[in-house]
Amino acid sequence: VFLNYGAKVVILDYSDTLDDVVSELKKEYNDVTGYKLDIRNKEDVTKAIQEIIEKYNHIDILINNAGVCQLEKFENMDDELRDYHFDINVKGTWNVTKACLPYMKNRNASIVNLSSVTGPMVADSGEVAYATTKSAVLGFTKALAAELVEDKIRVNAILPGYIRTPMVDNMAKISNPENPESVVDRIALAI
Repeated sequence: VFLNYGAKVVILDYSDTLDDVVSELKKEYNDVTGYKLDIRNKEDVTKAIQEIIEKYNHIDILINNAGVCQLEKFENMDDELRDYHFDINVKGTWNVTKACLPYMKNRNASIVNLSSVTGPMVADSGEVAYATTKSAVLGFTKALAAELVEDKIRVNAILPGYIRTPMVDNMAKISNPENPESVVDRIALAI
């Protein structure tokens, strides 16, 4: 949608499909670029943002969309899986926002964070780490909005429910390896 309205879009992602996505978009749009990186790595994020600034000079809109959810009951969750959620969903959002912020001030810029209904409103078994991090993203959004209003930066959060994404498909496979589509069907019926 942003490309349809003439925006220059830069995608930061660590997925192996990033190049394919960018190539596909470039068939129709010129102003799309991708940086393959892990948002948990503050130095890589800062370096990518510096390159973006060298090319475009400013940032008008930041969408913090990265997120992970791996189901595991709290009692069985090890620190590594807990940290995986916190490092991407919270620290990654923090890292990207911190790197972009100096180039957004006094531009009537906008930051949009993807939280979730999971955490702030609902939760299912096995979602303790995810729910906690998405609640943190909502708190981050509220506090940052209060701080940045004087810099003419709007900060909002979107709290979607389930959206059929690779993350949801993976959760369905974990929940019912023999019939993941049945999990997706149950999710859809509840919406």
